[in-house]
Amino acid sequence: MRQFRRVYDLEVYVSNQKTVDQRLAELELALKTAIVFNLNAAAVLGRRLAFGNDAIASVISQDLKNLKAESFEGIDKELHDSYLDNLSQAITGRA
Repeated sequence: MRQFRRVYDLEVYVSNQKTVDQRLAELELALKTAIVFNLNAAAVLGRRLAFGNDAIASVISQDLKNLKAESFEGIDKELHDSYLDNLSQAITGRA
């Protein structure tokens, strides 16, 4: 019985370890994505932000759309692009 328990505990530990590794990889990906997104968004807003008129909002929106065409390694591109879409919508008030 005791030997079975040790084997079972080892199997559970290995199973949980994989889960921890998977969770860590997902967190690393989300963090990298957030960092790249924030840097890109800040750069666009820093260059273009002005008095809040429609022309400026349109230019910011276009710059954000242009970022979607670029490729970045090691990030969740779909998540990054959804952040860009949401930011563009928040700035312009339209999808």
